Amino acid sequence: MRCEDWQILIDTYVDNSLDETLTLRMEKHLLSCAACSYEVHSLRQSVSLLKANVESFETTPQYRERTLAALLSEHQQGVSSISQENNTQWTLPFNLEKEK
Repeated sequence: MRCEDWQILIDTYVDNSLDETLTLRMEKHLLSCAACSYEVHSLRQSVSLLKANVESFETTPQYRERTLAALLSEHQQGVSSISQENNTQWTLPFNLEKEK
């Protein structure tokens, strides 16, 4: 993999969400790549600072349901038409209806 490919995975690596094989490969890459090592270190510092200084809170199930419903509604109303107009709007990358 190229360095650019590893950089895409750095967030996932810092979140400890990579599978074991990719984690080992990432760690091997970090031993030889100062740029990626610096980015991992910086991201870990940022996460640590946020955890130490930003109050954490749990949302209610009702809030999560309303938010998800609003996102799905917006997506179904054609957010893609907005993206065609200005090319900066992202659409949701999933379809929860398939999971039901």
